[in-house]
Amino acid sequence: MNNSDLYLRNNDVQRRDSSDLLDEFSHYFKWRYDRFDNLLDIGCGPGDVLFDFTLQKIPENFHKIVGIDISNEMLNYARENFGNEFIEFHRVDISEISAFQRLDNQQFHNITSFYCLHWIQNQKQVFANIQKLLSKDGTAIIAFLTYTPLFDIYERLSRMNKYKQFMSDVKNFISPYHYEKRPLDVVKSYCNENGLIVKHIELREKTFYYQNYSHLKDAVESINPFTKRMPKKLAKYFINDYVKLVKEITENRFNNDEKIISRYKLLIAVLTK
Repeated sequence: MNNSDLYLRNNDVQRRDSSDLLDEFSHYFKWRYDRFDNLLDIGCGPGDVLFDFTLQKIPENFHKIVGIDISNEMLNYARENFGNEFIEFHRVDISEISAFQRLDNQQFHNITSFYCLHWIQNQKQVFANIQKLLSKDGTAIIAFLTYTPLFDIYERLSRMNKYKQFMSDVKNFISPYHYEKRPLDVVKSYCNENGLIVKHIELREKTFYYQNYSHLKDAVESINPFTKRMPKKLAKYFINDYVKLVKEITENRFNNDEKIISRYKLLIAVLTK
């Protein structure tokens, strides 16, 4: 997920869902209207969602927006295209105990995070950091994947001899909630442990239609962490094998429509403290 150009050409799902969620839940934001409002976006990627959608929900007289991510390439793109005196980007790993210190012990009136937290295994530390970073009476709006067939396909590919050596850490790239039967209860427990109040939480089933298999291939390549470890020829085989498995395990095998149906589950939560 370090190729910002490829990602930006194929992040249709992330953009659509983030925009819809901001339209639906941004009324929970609390603004001061005294030029001291600030907002933190966790997992900002190349900054397009933050700039195109989140910014539209913020009062004109806000003080500062901070985007954080762990990808230097994504951050460089964000800085070059969206950074200014009011919007800044930093490399911070939200799963590390030092995340709060890395942001100079700042607290934020509002926090957003879309399509990021499912990549992190240490969920307890994530929610502990959100609690530290959120100011009193602040609001955090988060959404992340709990289930998608993508994760099942990763596991199947990781058992193939030709990919094994490149996917030994596959479990680090599967949502920690993928096999969890009660993900809402688990998230609530993390919130309770860290003094976060759950104002809203739900598990929402979503559907996205890729226009064709070429569209799916590009989308898979833009977010998967494994092909960059492989020789170029093997990486192409990997993407092709991925698409073959999509054909096998999804409902697309029952119809001849060119569009590829992707069904997934998104956990959505609004938190305060």
